[in-house]
Amino acid sequence: MTKDPKEPQHPELSPAERIEAKATAFLQLWLRYSYPVRSKAEIKALKPKKIEVLLPNQIDWAARAVDVDETKFGELTINPDTVNIDWKSIPESRFEIIALPNMVGQRLSVVAKYVAETYGDRYHILGLEFWHYLYTKRGNDRDPSYFLKDEVPYYFFGSTIRHTSGEWFIPNIIWVMEEYPPQWTYVGGSLNYEHEKWMKVYKVVLLKKE
Repeated sequence: MTKDPKEPQHPELSPAERIEAKATAFLQLWLRYSYPVRSKAEIKALKPKKIEVLLPNQIDWAARAVDVDETKFGELTINPDTVNIDWKSIPESRFEIIALPNMVGQRLSVVAKYVAETYGDRYHILGLEFWHYLYTKRGNDRDPSYFLKDEVPYYFFGSTIRHTSGEWFIPNIIWVMEEYPPQWTYVGGSLNYEHEKWMKVYKVVLLKKE
């Protein structure tokens, strides 16, 4: 069995270089589990095409919903407030899981804008960095207990990532009981796909600001 990569630290790098190193790790892990037919060499060679460090309320979500360009696969955004958090040091009491029943039937771009505007002042909106942390801990006793592991998607609106289709995706994660052993898997949601609507069972992961 292939071991999952460890969370990248890179203390010897500058802040910008650390962000690039982490973004590379996110992208490679995302590709590895989203597109397992890719060769290991191809995945290892993959680098982010462009990294934007943006708060969720700085993103033009409506524009991202119609921005499709296959040549830009690998672009991504990272939330500067959360990229360097040591997740192991965060008490579970600071995390909050929100269902957003008032957003049922809305496109993900609408939900993303709502989350940023409604919760951004009181919460950190988690993104690829927390998704990466969960994935590298998947299926073992270090998984945070505040997740119910109820086989529904948890969305991380703090980041966007450009899919191979050229669409912008929101990272998410889901606990799959059918796997043995049960484990986290990646699904992801498109901002562009008009049939990708928020469902009653979907949830958002937030971190209370201190």
